[in-house]
Amino acid sequence: MLTEGIDVLCENNAGGVLRILVTDKCQVADYTETVPGVIDSITMETGAQFFELNTQRLTASYEENETNNFDNGSKYFDYIINLVVARRDVARRNALAGLGAGQKDLVFIIQDSNGTEWAIGFEEGMKLATTTGGSGTKKEDLNGFTIQFTGQGSELMPTVDSAIIDALLIPAP
Repeated sequence: MLTEGIDVLCENNAGGVLRILVTDKCQVADYTETVPGVIDSITMETGAQFFELNTQRLTASYEENETNNFDNGSKYFDYIINLVVARRDVARRNALAGLGAGQKDLVFIIQDSNGTEWAIGFEEGMKLATTTGGSGTKKEDLNGFTIQFTGQGSELMPTVDSAIIDALLIPAP
C-alpha cells in the first residue's frame, strides 16, 4: 500500500559530486539507521577512519540503478562511482594500488552538489572495477587516471547525517 507521494521542490537542484570519502568495509564495526534511509551513527574499528579522495572539479559521479526480475520476484541495485584523478605520480599510483589491493570491499560517503551525503557500499561493499591511466596526446588531455568502483545492494542508498562526518575523518579511539 502506498503511503506517500513525491513533491516538486521549489529550490535549486544541482548535479555533481563535491566530496568523496572512503574506507575499508571491514573497518566499519557497525552503523545504525534510527530513521529508515538515514545513517545517524557509524562505529569504526580502533584506529580506523575515512579518507578523502580528491578529484578534479566536475569529474566525479555516482549512480544507483534498480533492476527487477518479475519472473522470480527479485530486485537489486547496481551502484557505480566514477572519478578522475589528474596527474600521474607515485603517490597517486600507490593510493590506487591500495584501493584495489586484494579486491577488497570498500564503503563510500559521497557528498553531492546539493549538500547531501550518501552512503554507498555499506550493505555489500564496493570494489575497484577499472582503472584507466595514461598521458594523453595533447597538452590539454588528461595525464592521470579514470577510475570506476562498482557494487550491488538490495536497497536505495541511504543518506548519512552530516553531523557525524567530521568524527569519521580522525582515527577511532
